[in-house]
Amino acid sequence: MASWVRGLSPGAEFAVVILGAFGLFVLVELLPEPPSAAEGRITSAQLQFMSVYELVVGAALAAFLAARGFGLKRLGLQPGLVESAVGLGLALAMMAGALIVEILFTALHADEAIRQASFTTPGVTLATIATTSVINAIYEEVFVCGYVITVLKDRTDPWTAIKLSAGIRLLYHVYQGPLGMTFVILFGITMAYYYIHRGRLWPPIVAHAVYDFIALLDFGAAPP
Repeated sequence: MASWVRGLSPGAEFAVVILGAFGLFVLVELLPEPPSAAEGRITSAQLQFMSVYELVVGAALAAFLAARGFGLKRLGLQPGLVESAVGLGLALAMMAGALIVEILFTALHADEAIRQASFTTPGVTLATIATTSVINAIYEEVFVCGYVITVLKDRTDPWTAIKLSAGIRLLYHVYQGPLGMTFVILFGITMAYYYIHRGRLWPPIVAHAVYDFIALLDFGAAPP
């Protein structure tokens, strides 16, 4: 197995990682009525399934990349207090950005028509929200930010790498509607821009985890 994996072209490797990490999520978006839109509220079972799915797929893709000689150390994944503080600052900046985006849409009197409900159902515990937020943040930023930017930055110009990273991120967030998609673009460009210039992935992970936790908590979580 390792021999044919090592023999894959860089393009084939990229396709395996991106389709493996996000293909199912994009496929769900192509359904006539995605489950997220049909249910309207995120259940505890959905959050738990996503966490397990991302753990399993993430481990498989990490093993695949290791067989290719691509170690995760290349991503600049070094947790620390300073890195975490930077990540918290990024999260606060993104929350301010989300507020500005919402105000602009509200000013256009279009928010009610375009906003997608992303509420959690009553009874989702803090533990479930925290676990999901951390796992999802690591999973997404490792692959859509760290991996994509790392493999593209030496093959193309920085802004092309940034736009491709943000574009891939947008594909599996279409269910959030125009308002949410606008923020996803802002978030994706900001995280990719930071990473391509700093080479440090932990701050984007922390920013993503904090933002997810607060967003989910705000939508109806109950203490364990």
